[in-house]
Amino acid sequence: MFIVVMKIICYYTVILLFSIIIITNNAFAHTEVNIAQYNINVGWNDEPPITGFINNVTFEINKMNQTNVKHEVKNAFKNLDAYIKYGGTSKKLNINSLPAPGNYDSKIIPSKPGSYVIELQGKLNDIIIDVDIPIDEVKDNNILSFPQLKISSNENEIHIIKNAISSLRQDLDLLQNNKNNKQNDLDLSSFDMIYDMNILALSLSSAGIILSILAIIKIK
Repeated sequence: MFIVVMKIICYYTVILLFSIIIITNNAFAHTEVNIAQYNINVGWNDEPPITGFINNVTFEINKMNQTNVKHEVKNAFKNLDAYIKYGGTSKKLNINSLPAPGNYDSKIIPSKPGSYVIELQGKLNDIIIDVDIPIDEVKDNNILSFPQLKISSNENEIHIIKNAISSLRQDLDLLQNNKNNKQNDLDLSSFDMIYDMNILALSLSSAGIILSILAIIKIK
């Protein structure tokens, strides 16, 4: 009986510790800022955020009283706009009110991995807001792939060379067919000269492509 009780205690202890870890991770995944008497918490709903998957940017906005007790702010985005920024581009977010007072979200599909920033502009009741809030980095969806696809740079360059050679062969075949069709023409010598010049141009193009790729490989 004692062993059974100990097993139950251990089981619930593990669950409790796991829950604490999850709550702690979620807390750290969001960014919190304080502006005047307002506390603003912003972050991704699903962590980690993955490119190509729909997610929500969540907002929790509270007003702090003199004893640091939080009071949820309703209609916080009445005169406040939210933008999501990546690099030099930005997009205005459509904000939805959630059932829990003071909580809001906006659906978005992050398309590129990297750092995103939430910009808040406007007025929160009587307080002017103009702040940039960094949120958790978006991960490439390759981290979900199994097994992960890895294409080496050398394979890419070989593929480019093969395509270039195939294209050149098609052009040479076309020129040869044109020459064969012209064999009965009186001015065959002029066509031979044009043919030779085209062959030379194609050869130079081929050499240029290969040299460019070799230069890229050497730089890497």
